[in-house]
Amino acid sequence: MLARLMRDGGTLYFLLAIYFAVNAALRIALQGSLEMEESRLFFLAQSLAPGYGGQAPLPIWMQHGATRLFGAELPGVIVLQNLLLFLTYAFVGRAAFRVIRNKALAIISVLGMTLLPQVVYEMQRD
Repeated sequence: MLARLMRDGGTLYFLLAIYFAVNAALRIALQGSLEMEESRLFFLAQSLAPGYGGQAPLPIWMQHGATRLFGAELPGVIVLQNLLLFLTYAFVGRAAFRVIRNKALAIISVLGMTLLPQVVYEMQRD
C-alpha cells in the first residue's frame, strides 16, 4: 500500500477525502444531540464579533458561515469539522512532501497524524 501511495501522490489525498466524507456521512446519519462544544459553537456563531472571550474569532466566524449555509443544525458543524480536518491533513502532507525528501517518510508523517488522540479521537469521538 505504501508503494502505491509513493507512486501516485494524489491517492493519499483521495483516501483521506473518502475517510472524512464517510465519517461525516455516518455522523450525520447517526446524529443525536449536540455535544457541549458543538452547542457552544452554535451559541457563539449567532453573531459576528471581534472576539469571544478567550476564543479566537476565526473558528466562530467559519461556523457562522456554515450555519448560514446549512442552517442551525448538526450537519453544518459536521461538514465544517471534517473539512477542516481534511485540510489539516492536506497541509501537513504538502509541507511534509516539501521538507522531507523521502516520499515514504512524508506519507508516514501524514498517516501518523491518525495516531494523535487530540487530532482524531477528540475531534471525531462521536
